Amino acid sequence: TYRIPPQLFFYGDGASSDSAFAQIEGLDSLLEDSFTVEMRLLPDSPSGRLLAQGSSFSLAFGPTAAGQTAITATLAGQSFRADSSNLHDDLHDDLHDGQPHHLAFVWDSHAGQATFYQDGKLLAQQNLSSAGSENLAQTLELGRGYAGTLDEIRLWQTVRSVAEISATQESSLS
Repeated sequence: TYRIPPQLFFYGDGASSDSAFAQIEGLDSLLEDSFTVEMRLLPDSPSGRLLAQGSSFSLAFGPTAAGQTAITATLAGQSFRADSSNLHDDLHDDLHDGQPHHLAFVWDSHAGQATFYQDGKLLAQQNLSSAGSENLAQTLELGRGYAGTLDEIRLWQTVRSVAEISATQESSLS
């Protein structure tokens, strides 16, 4: 089920890269160290940028050459892509099945590890040991060029475990 009212709700039409996106100002220190980003998404298009903070961090999805969906995080110039080549136990569900999906990206700066979770299950992990914290822009952009719904966007300044993510993915926070 899709929860109403959402904590933070965004619907983009994907019309152009310069329209249909939201900005949250004053977040210059939010994603500088270890962090977790969670959201529920229901895409209407095959690709889009979900979230970005300057040029140092972005979270996007798009099709692969094999016609599957890949989720990509770019952090301090390094990209981590979750697709059919590195999925954990083939847990990847198609994001375009008409159902909302919970997506989480966790960056542990101390361990140098990036992790994707989808619907509370480990999707993929990768070491990005040389990706350091950079000075990020103060503006967080949501959904630039994205067509679909983003809901319950949660930004944590900590590394959240799969147990913590699973325990709260279906509940509203107070």
